Amino acid sequence: MDKHQTEIFGQFTYSQSITYEDLLKYEKNLQENLENIYRDGGAEHLDFTPHGDLLMMQCAFESQNLEILRDIADEIASILPCGIRGKILCLEKDLISYHMFWLERGLWAEKEYQIPAKGPDGISVHKVEPVEDQEPCDDEESSHPEES
Repeated sequence: MDKHQTEIFGQFTYSQSITYEDLLKYEKNLQENLENIYRDGGAEHLDFTPHGDLLMMQCAFESQNLEILRDIADEIASILPCGIRGKILCLEKDLISYHMFWLERGLWAEKEYQIPAKGPDGISVHKVEPVEDQEPCDDEESSHPEES
């Protein structure tokens, strides 16, 4: 059984004003610093993917601890060079909510978003034929908005 309850996805964007040589230097330093910050906070399975003007990252935590995540945001905002901004998505395995963090040099912000149990009204619903050997559903939990 997987022991990780929180997944972190991050994206750091480099300003167009940063030269290619500086981008390579910043990216190497940023990746090393981020790895240290996240590992010190208890993260596992760190993965970094440079992609043009982006550095993407992913890691996992055993549980959600917003105080640790806020401490991590503090540390990242303190080490970000000018011209680099970050977005971090913290997703819980229970899919009740997720937290977004926006970071730049010396600043960070956070917002929690609730994930509804059912899809919103007005979205496209696609109907398929159920497997024949299953019982039909009669409860309200399985009701959907009008199919399109």
